[in-house]
Amino acid sequence: MQKWKKWAFTLSMAGLVLGAVLPGAAAANEEVVVAAPAASVAHLPVMAYVKPAEFAQVTLSPDGRYLAALSPQKGKRNLVVLDLETKRPRAVTSFSNFDVVSYHWVGSSFLVFTLGTLDTPTGAETGLGGGLFAVRPDGSGYRKLSPTLEEQIGSGSAVYRALHFVRTAPGSQTEVIAEGNLRTDRSDIYRIDLVTGKQSLLTFDAPGIVDRWVLDQDAQPRAAVVRNKEDVPEEELVRKVMLRDSLTAPWRTVAEFTHADRAHAW
Repeated sequence: MQKWKKWAFTLSMAGLVLGAVLPGAAAANEEVVVAAPAASVAHLPVMAYVKPAEFAQVTLSPDGRYLAALSPQKGKRNLVVLDLETKRPRAVTSFSNFDVVSYHWVGSSFLVFTLGTLDTPTGAETGLGGGLFAVRPDGSGYRKLSPTLEEQIGSGSAVYRALHFVRTAPGSQTEVIAEGNLRTDRSDIYRIDLVTGKQSLLTFDAPGIVDRWVLDQDAQPRAAVVRNKEDVPEEELVRKVMLRDSLTAPWRTVAEFTHADRAHAW
């Protein structure tokens, strides 16, 4: 609780300082007095430089009501939210085996996040984490959209099925667009309702083995980079850039290239 009080106090003080300093420094010729540095500076221990930050990835909700951040809780980095109207902070996740490594606001109604392990030499997003999850800023509405690799291995799954956040759904406060391999080993695009958990497949008529999807301004899949084969050396691959003029129009090839073409271009 002391940490929460410290955070709220720091935010309050920052507001006071900004309110006091910015108006007073408006004039270009106004003198600004800066205190002289101390004569001697105490050396900090090594841990002060390598330990996780007390608060990371601090962002405001789109409506400006909430301030979210990643902060160490239970020995792992968890997602915390401060309600700026009530000044009440809250930890909305409580993982003790994984760190929350990234998150995104979905309107001001939800946050979606993924897990990893920060204290690993191979990177936070390697290992048994992953997954995709959603929660409301008040801690309610928790939903698992995609399980971690650890959970899938524990259930006996031989293939890792995953969803990755792409963007929020246009015009929605409760839906996201995600990319994943839920039905096959190939990439698909889904529209997901965070309230109900319903997943709507947007790429049922995929033009082949898709390496990359390109969405239009309405988050509809309109272009794709497609490969000719799976599990072959890069030198044998032929890739096509395919496009469709509308969601009901057929796919057509607008470019084709091989590994040799890419090497020549470089």
